Amino acid sequence: MKIRTLLASALLFVAPGLALADPVGTWKISGTNLETNEPYEGTITIERVGGVYRAEWDIDGKKLSGIGLGGKLVGSDFTVGPASADDNVISLGYTQDEATGMGIYLNMPDGTWQGVWTAGDSEKSHPEKWTKAE
Repeated sequence: MKIRTLLASALLFVAPGLALADPVGTWKISGTNLETNEPYEGTITIERVGGVYRAEWDIDGKKLSGIGLGGKLVGSDFTVGPASADDNVISLGYTQDEATGMGIYLNMPDGTWQGVWTAGDSEKSHPEKWTKAE
């Protein structure tokens, strides 16, 4: 009986986090511009296509496209593989005109995604946060 109660209690804490982990959907994003250090806002829409993620950004009217891979971080174990609804880590590469860049993001306990990104010609990285769009 005690074991069953403990398992049920553990699921109450773990299950909501797992449900929030999937990066698929439309997210509001906020971050800081690498060149100007000015804040920006926009959206990112992520789809799972086969074993990868496809991403489309709209930041201040500028469109970017990208592709990504997922992973799972559980304790100190990190695994990568085909894109999955269980992913709590996502890495994305993007192109915009002639520029390229990449970012890596981790699903946080509050359901947001937080990470850092950089551009191909930069020596800096900046934080970015995604919040589920309603």
